[in-house]
Amino acid sequence: MPFGIHRNGKSALTPEHIQHLTSELPDPLYTYRWGQVHFVLYEAKEFHVSNWLHPHWPALVSEARRSYLRYGAVPLLDSYDDKAAVYLCRVDYPATDEEGVVTYHTEWVSTRFIPANGTPLSTEDLDQYHFLGKSVGQHLAEEVGESEGVFWKNVMTISRICGFAHYNSKGLIGNRSTRLKYSAVAFLLMNYYVFHHATTRDLTFVTAVFSERLFNKISMEIQRETNVQLTVPGIEVHFKCTPEEIMLERKVMAYRFPGYFLNMHELARLLKRLYHEGKMTAQSFCHFLENFVEHEIEQWEESSHRDLLNHLRGLGRLLTAHGQIPGATLTGKQLRALVDAEVGDGPLLRFIDAPGWRAQLDAAVAALDLK
Repeated sequence: MPFGIHRNGKSALTPEHIQHLTSELPDPLYTYRWGQVHFVLYEAKEFHVSNWLHPHWPALVSEARRSYLRYGAVPLLDSYDDKAAVYLCRVDYPATDEEGVVTYHTEWVSTRFIPANGTPLSTEDLDQYHFLGKSVGQHLAEEVGESEGVFWKNVMTISRICGFAHYNSKGLIGNRSTRLKYSAVAFLLMNYYVFHHATTRDLTFVTAVFSERLFNKISMEIQRETNVQLTVPGIEVHFKCTPEEIMLERKVMAYRFPGYFLNMHELARLLKRLYHEGKMTAQSFCHFLENFVEHEIEQWEESSHRDLLNHLRGLGRLLTAHGQIPGATLTGKQLRALVDAEVGDGPLLRFIDAPGWRAQLDAAVAALDLK
């Protein structure tokens, strides 16, 4: 892969690299014009084909997925990419700089669509969430009267919604935390294309593990522009149960990436209490947390989710510790038991029938009046 982007995606691209890579791409699938904004849709990977459609795509997708590193050492390219379809949308739009000069800015947004059939089987979502002692996938397969092997052919998961900061001919504007202006509409258009693809025509179910913040942002922005509200309810609506009855199976993944899988404010409250009780000390936190400042412990609970992730960077190492935690009266196993007892899950498992999702996409795209 070019410019040192490996499977773990740890090397960042410079603005010069980004401009070089994006200048040599194949022709796009579609270009949509929405007023003065252009949305240019690319297919980077096809379903069930392990090779990328151009050698530059892995580097650009890794750059977009670097936003996930806030949760820990997340592999930016993984085994699910081998069978997934991956799309990117380039958004070009005019902006006026401080000197009153109008230039075109660009931002890139990416989304991955994982079919549940193929290798590896499933998409984790339906395996790692449980209800009444069985995986959600098992319940749904029994409900529709199909074996799990047949059932997986009917399921698609939406994942890895991400993007990187917009730039113009002068290079990057701001940094990776810069708000992308058109990510919601780009997400809509990628979904619209995929769910009218022949491969997805016979799908029954669509799943996604979205944080409340992310999905609300997408839904609100689409509703503001189209007056159509995208709705993907939690799986508890389908099962007619409470959200608390849908439980994340807390294997290593949940502890390694707590910022994504666990309720971070509840976790911060627990850690602060253990600190005040003397069961954990500044030494305990310094050993694992990269940005630990002792007097900031009191601010953890009131911090935004983004700031809290920064305060607790390295928390996955603490939650996966074995044996005695340095400076603490607890072992790693005892800490995980407290987390299981007192900390709720983070994102919801969302679930919708594929025809219903397609109908929402159709209504929203029609309301945009694209050219």
